[in-house]
Amino acid sequence: MDGPASDLEMRLRVLGNLLPLVSVVFFGADLWFLLLLYWLENFIAGGFNALMMLTSTGRTPIARLFYAGFFSVHYGVFTFVHLFFLIAFISGEKDVVRYLFDNVGLFVFNAAMLSLSYLWEFVSVWWPRSDVNPEMLMSAPYGRIVVLQLTIILGAFAAIFFGWNMGFLIVLILVRTFVDVYLYVRVRN
Repeated sequence: MDGPASDLEMRLRVLGNLLPLVSVVFFGADLWFLLLLYWLENFIAGGFNALMMLTSTGRTPIARLFYAGFFSVHYGVFTFVHLFFLIAFISGEKDVVRYLFDNVGLFVFNAAMLSLSYLWEFVSVWWPRSDVNPEMLMSAPYGRIVVLQLTIILGAFAAIFFGWNMGFLIVLILVRTFVDVYLYVRVRN
């Protein structure tokens, strides 16, 4: 899809990706904030993918419900195992519940902004062509998520090695933004 809709989607995607930069520079967000926020984005992406399955027209309503349910369980296990390892990784440094409570406003704001690009994609790209079979959507978020997670994991290990400075966090956010925009352009062309 070319034109104003895809331009707006790209702007929303870039904005959603760069808002964590504002959180780091102006509000003191750290690596743990980014890791938890990017985990939350996985959850958002999976939720919209399940919604696309439910609203597709390529199968019967029962089949769509089956695919969306199966995907939700499979993807849910994937994201919760990821969260488990993330909490295990963080728990040596911070009380995770207290950390989330202390930063809830920043998390909600960033997650809402990340959700806008997914919502816009759903409304402007998905809705007009919802005749895709739900089974084709089963693996849709995994490619992007794998690349995203590799970027984050490698970034976390580099941060451990080089230190947790703001410059590193800025580079991590910019690399992640570049990867996300690259994948967006690749899928759309």
